[in-house]
Amino acid sequence: MISNKKAFTLSFATKKTEKISDYFGVVSGNKEDKIAKSGVHITPSKHVDAPIIEEYPLTLECTVESFEAGNLIGNVINVSIDEDYLDENGKIDVDKMEIIAFDMVNNTYRVLGENVGKAFKDGFDL
Repeated sequence: MISNKKAFTLSFATKKTEKISDYFGVVSGNKEDKIAKSGVHITPSKHVDAPIIEEYPLTLECTVESFEAGNLIGNVINVSIDEDYLDENGKIDVDKMEIIAFDMVNNTYRVLGENVGKAFKDGFDL
């Protein structure tokens, strides 16, 4: 569908969505209707020709720049965020979201956490 629609959405798995995220990652969509079986709610994106899964608090809505040899490069057109995950200044509060990552060594999911430093924009003092 990505090749045909030239668009996709990318949602971030969270501690709250761990169970459905694991299911989406493990079960093949060729064998069953994962959307129907998981019970998630789909909304069409207003910005690209791709769906948004409402249960995920953060979704990037993207157009395809290239998709060759399994490598997908896209451009973010819009960011959809549940307002519950914004701070008092209207910025995304990653700590509130409890974004998870798959730990392939231990076959578990881990909540991303601690801020370890700021990114440099004007060079590096090592």
